[in-house]
Amino acid sequence: MQLLDVAGPLQVLTSTNEVLVERGERAAYVTTAVSSRGDEVSSTAGLAIGTGRLPPVSRPIDTLVVVGGSGVHEAVEDTALIRWIARRASTARRTASVCTGAFLLAAFYFNGTSFLGYAILAEKHAMKTSAQGDKSLYYSNGILEGTETILFFVALCLFAQAFAPLAWGFGALCFASGILRLWAARRVFGG
Repeated sequence: MQLLDVAGPLQVLTSTNEVLVERGERAAYVTTAVSSRGDEVSSTAGLAIGTGRLPPVSRPIDTLVVVGGSGVHEAVEDTALIRWIARRASTARRTASVCTGAFLLAAFYFNGTSFLGYAILAEKHAMKTSAQGDKSLYYSNGILEGTETILFFVALCLFAQAFAPLAWGFGALCFASGILRLWAARRVFGG
């Protein structure tokens, strides 16, 4: 793991607490770094971070931050850790990811936003098409659509050890889809 992937989010949450306390309010976060074994985890910079063991699933978590980086391949093989993250992410108020996961989330959001933005502009210009069947909104094509996304998730399940390169490739294609959609919107709707 890269040191900044852990230290950055921890410092943001700690600084938030400091600001709240200075205002006379209660600190909002109790920060804890955890790992499967609850031992020291070495960063690529050579600095080790002490971690606690994974807390019981019954203990509530407000914000779960999952770091990526060089240890992601080993982490993907740890079924207990993956199961714990999945269960905690489903009950946490917020779940975030740093590194590869954050890039993938941003790519999904960008692609989805450009898709919906194009559909809104098409609606305002009364555009209709039935080229791909009747739809409730104007459907603009992209590089990655439903089938490709499903195939990507199947590939992640089958080749979990290749998560990072698959995620970077898929994310890049999502960004390309979004950029192409923005370019098409400018061409079609002017501006």
